Order: sequence, then structure tokens, then C-alpha cells
Amino acid sequence: MSTTMSANDQLHAMTLTAEARARALQGAYIGEVVGGAFSAIGRAVASLYRQWRESRDLRRSIAYLDGLDDRLLADIGLSHASLEMDLRNPTRVAARAPAVDAVIAEAAPANAANQDHRTERHAA
Repeated sequence: MSTTMSANDQLHAMTLTAEARARALQGAYIGEVVGGAFSAIGRAVASLYRQWRESRDLRRSIAYLDGLDDRLLADIGLSHASLEMDLRNPTRVAARAPAVDAVIAEAAPANAANQDHRTERHAA
């Protein structure tokens, strides 16, 4: 038996090796494309879910706040007429809302008066 390969056998072995490499590269490419597609689909689904959840939360907030009376809404800088628009664009509310210090200062005399009444009741 001869240990040397004929030219045809060598060519056939090289062809098989090249085909195996081509299949491996093709498989890697297909895997990369499919993986990228699944990744893009996953991001799209996550984005749709996030948008749906935000929309649901907005609807729930509007329904809850719509059940409050006008005075309570005014206390937090909202009104029934502009409720949905204000919740969709929170910077509108922030621009109109009074500063926290102003709210505290405005409430301070009432709080002090309430404190005086409580003290008088306990003293009696």
C-alpha cells in the first residue's frame, strides 16, 4: 500500500475540507443573523410592553385623580379640565406648582392655630 495520496485524492480531501469550512462559516453567519433578529424582536417587544404599561398607568392615574374633588386637585396644582393633558406633560404642572417653601409658609399660621387649640384642650 502506498502512503502517498494521488492528486485526485488530495484534491478531493481539499474540496471536502473547503466545503466543511464553508458550512461552518455559513452556520456561524446564519446564527449571527438569527441571533440579531431575535435580539431586535426582543427589544421591540420590550418597548411595546413598556409603552403599554405606561399607557395603562396613565389611564389608572387619570381615573383615580378624576375621582378627587376640585379642591384636592387644586392643592396639587391640577384641575379636572386639564387633568389628562397635565399628566401627559408633567412639566406643565411643575411650571405652575407653587414652591414647597411657599406652601409651608402659607400653611404655617393654620398649623400654629391648630396646635394652640390642641394645647388648650389638653390643659383643661
